Amino acid sequence: MLISEYVEMKWNPRNKKQYVSLGYKFTNYGDTFKAKVEDLSKGSHAIVEVACDYCDKLLKIEYRSYLKQLENCVIKKNCCRKCQPIKNKESNLVNYSVENVMQV
Repeated sequence: MLISEYVEMKWNPRNKKQYVSLGYKFTNYGDTFKAKVEDLSKGSHAIVEVACDYCDKLLKIEYRSYLKQLENCVIKKNCCRKCQPIKNKESNLVNYSVENVMQV
């Protein structure tokens, strides 16, 4: 689950056009500004806070990694490294109807 609502960004020539078109007021290159998470591009390297859907531990990951986890997985949940085996079991149950692929 995404916790962050805003992230701190810096103005640069690559992101100026996008954020100005979304209504942000440009100041100077290198200046920081707060951007809404939903306004970030899909390839953004901005760090967002995400809660593990299994143990509620807070994680800090790149926004693009967060989106990739949700798009590419059968189980649409975020997890920390400790809870990854639980997510793998759920995914295997959906894909193969067993908890471990070696049982196939």
